[in-house]
Amino acid sequence: MSRMTQTADTMHSPVSSRLLPALDLSTAPVRGRLQAAAPRNSYRGSVIQHHASIAEIGEADWNRLFPDAAEDWGYFRGCEVSGSEHF
Repeated sequence: MSRMTQTADTMHSPVSSRLLPALDLSTAPVRGRLQAAAPRNSYRGSVIQHHASIAEIGEADWNRLFPDAAEDWGYFRGCEVSGSEHF
């Protein structure tokens, strides 16, 4: 009976008493540190450009890039001008 009581008391002990101490990795030996990738403006010969608005890209150019897409330039432009907080 006392064994069951002891087990029940252990199961209901505070979480903090069951957690492992934090591990400090700041002094751990490192074989090779990863470096942040340098920003690129090309990928496999293609030029990457960032635009503030889809209106900066011609409608025909956009639709030519995604010919079978259900959402074309007009759809995304409509989303943009609708003022939705999610776009």
